[in-house]
Amino acid sequence: MASRRRRKSEADAGRDLISELPAEVKERILECLSVQEAARTALLSTHWNNVWVRHGRLVFDWCFFGSFSKDKGEKGIAPINKIDDILMFHAGPVKKFTLHYAWHHCLLPQSELDRWCRFLSRNGLQELSLYISRKHMVPSCIFSCRTIKPLFLGNFIFDSPFPNCIFPSVTSLTFKNVEFSDNIKGNSIHNPEEIDTVTFPTAINLQVIELYNLNVSCQERLALVLQLLQHSPNLCELKITLADGDGTDLKILNTIMIDWFSGSTPEKLFVKMLLLKSPALERVLIQEGEDIETSVAFKSLRELLRFPRASPKAQIVCMEYDMEWDDYEEPRLFDYISSMGSILMQPRNVSNGCGGS
Repeated sequence: MASRRRRKSEADAGRDLISELPAEVKERILECLSVQEAARTALLSTHWNNVWVRHGRLVFDWCFFGSFSKDKGEKGIAPINKIDDILMFHAGPVKKFTLHYAWHHCLLPQSELDRWCRFLSRNGLQELSLYISRKHMVPSCIFSCRTIKPLFLGNFIFDSPFPNCIFPSVTSLTFKNVEFSDNIKGNSIHNPEEIDTVTFPTAINLQVIELYNLNVSCQERLALVLQLLQHSPNLCELKITLADGDGTDLKILNTIMIDWFSGSTPEKLFVKMLLLKSPALERVLIQEGEDIETSVAFKSLRELLRFPRASPKAQIVCMEYDMEWDDYEEPRLFDYISSMGSILMQPRNVSNGCGGS
């Protein structure tokens, strides 16, 4: 009896208990490791190798690139080759892919990035984060990928015209240091009337947008941002971080006119941003849209009056829609409004004082 127990104990001691863990537990273990460490588990046994080649979260970040030699020349492409090998031998869907390319010793070829993204877009990609140290074009396959939900793009250029369907399943979109080429903008936008030359297809599922380093003094970029907001009907959360030192070009801005104001959150945020960035602002004319309800107009006006202003002289004028105003030039319209005195701030039939910030 004792001999049998001893033999069983010896057999148990020789078992690879870790390799016998359920596949989902092994996958969770790999998620806690860096890509390099996760790849080394494939050497432990065939069990771990099978888990590694099906590992659904691949993160190539600063830690990954920092592990390579800083030699230039042929060795400089080592990180690119390593990512190639990992993707080539991958056997299952890649649910999450992060690439923060910070390898200054070898530029990432655009063709490589395009090829990787094509592979990922066909393999169940759900979360994508791309940040390249030098400007690259956005791979076209990203626009129409129907599986991506959170999407982060940093240091990219939108270069080709948008397809009919854009970010069809994306629910959270983050841009950082993103630019738009003339191929997107059509002709350069020299005045607000040309904003319609920029067309974004509707992003029906987009609920969260984060914009970093936004330069509000760049009229073309701001026009594109407004188009994106207007074509996100289910947007619930908007986060904007302005560029350092942004707004210097708005120091002489003294007059703003906004037509067809609907009282939407993006519109109010836009007005708030202009009030904060315009120290010389004197007059803001906001004409309501034809279909805006009285209660919405009144609520929007109260919010606008509470917004802080960089200029102590900034005066906000809110007016009910009237087709007759379409024929007035801006100076004549403001002269007429200024002569109205105490009823300057009346939206529809609801009176409110002018007040400061």
